[in-house]
Amino acid sequence: MLAKRYIATIVLFVSCALLGPAFARADTITTFNVDGLFRDPYSGTFSGTITVDVTTGTLTAVDITFPGSPAYNVIVASEPISFPTSWAIFANTGDVNQKLELTFFTDPTGGSLVGMTGGSITGSISDCCDAFAGSITPLTSVTVPEPSSLSLLGTGFLGVWGLGFSRKRRRNG
Repeated sequence: MLAKRYIATIVLFVSCALLGPAFARADTITTFNVDGLFRDPYSGTFSGTITVDVTTGTLTAVDITFPGSPAYNVIVASEPISFPTSWAIFANTGDVNQKLELTFFTDPTGGSLVGMTGGSITGSISDCCDAFAGSITPLTSVTVPEPSSLSLLGTGFLGVWGLGFSRKRRRNG
């Protein structure tokens, strides 16, 4: 009985160790620096960040500030534009009448946020006539493990614990 348990624990541990990496996928969350110049009727600079899951191609956060304006940090929508090289982020400050439309060319992915490494910006703010241009450059990347990876790791640790438990029991018993 104890030998079967010992063999089952080893099989579980080895299968987790060998098969786990094949099924695991880690998402890479990249924070991009956003900056540039705007014009008409004012002139000045804007800056901020956007955070993108470049593995799945989803926008996770936006925080862009223009002088004299609250931060645009509420994501309204995020979608590819009709021509294949651009993406648009629609954000507001919490006031639905004040909307930012940030259009940018995704390098090198051509209209997808998957694998994006930066890009150039064009855009406007809906409550005034500002047009702006700038760039998006990567700041930081963080790899976030998938829950399945963590469960495989936990299963492996349980297998090792079970192996130690059965040895301890055999010594004492």
